[in-house]
Amino acid sequence: MYKNGGLNNFTKQKSYMKKAILFVLLGVTIFSCKKKSSSSPAIPFNTIIATIGDTVYTFNRNIYDTATMVVGDSAILIEASDSSADLAAVVLRSDSAITTRTYNADTSFDHAGVFDIELSSSNYENSIPQSNNPLTVIVTAITDTSIQGTFSGNIYLDGDTTKALKVVTNGKFNFRK
Repeated sequence: MYKNGGLNNFTKQKSYMKKAILFVLLGVTIFSCKKKSSSSPAIPFNTIIATIGDTVYTFNRNIYDTATMVVGDSAILIEASDSSADLAAVVLRSDSAITTRTYNADTSFDHAGVFDIELSSSNYENSIPQSNNPLTVIVTAITDTSIQGTFSGNIYLDGDTTKALKVVTNGKFNFRK
């Protein structure tokens, strides 16, 4: 019925086909499980998220953002509240245009970053200048219609470094105008 080894060739081709299908399925599975990059904030628009102390807060209500220029300085204020009416604000100030860069609360006022939060009627913010784990805000993307970034550092009750301290980690913001 099969001449010149036709049955053996058909069986070999069937075996190769099964292996090829298995490798394709394995490759699809591996690539679909690949971890996504976390280089930019993967959070919804008009949201500020931060771990403050040991608690993760999400601020995405009563959104407010503004960009201003005062006497040659640029400033951006973004703020939002959470379901408990706590309020968070990120403020950037620069002696030039706000761009993708690091804004901090060290001794320089040229490119300053502030994180201000009201938790249960207590106001916490970083002070400027600040030398102990100064708050750092990194703008990772900015366009005419949106701004994204990360932040972390120490904040103090009423911005006074001699009062209660809270450590901010994993801060992210993503705002659209």
